[in-house]
Amino acid sequence: HPAVRQAVVTVASRTPDDQYLAAYVVGDAPGRRELRAHLAEHLPEHMIPVITTLPSLPLTPNGKVDRAALPAPDLDAVTGQTPYTAPRDEIE
Repeated sequence: HPAVRQAVVTVASRTPDDQYLAAYVVGDAPGRRELRAHLAEHLPEHMIPVITTLPSLPLTPNGKVDRAALPAPDLDAVTGQTPYTAPRDEIE
């Protein structure tokens, strides 16, 4: 997206079997929905990351992105969806 100055994408997970892509974006980006829509034009759905905007990327003393210092994305707030809940009985 033209408004994105810097971005880094990592693999994040809630559990070892539940992995997803997490993107950290710096810039005058318009919003997560517009960025997701822009990415949807170029990527398949399973490759669109959960997007978190930051004022700047955390850096190590040697200038590389400090991936350990990146915040964990709030999946509920970002996607607007609640986590999966298994059915409680046969009808559900």
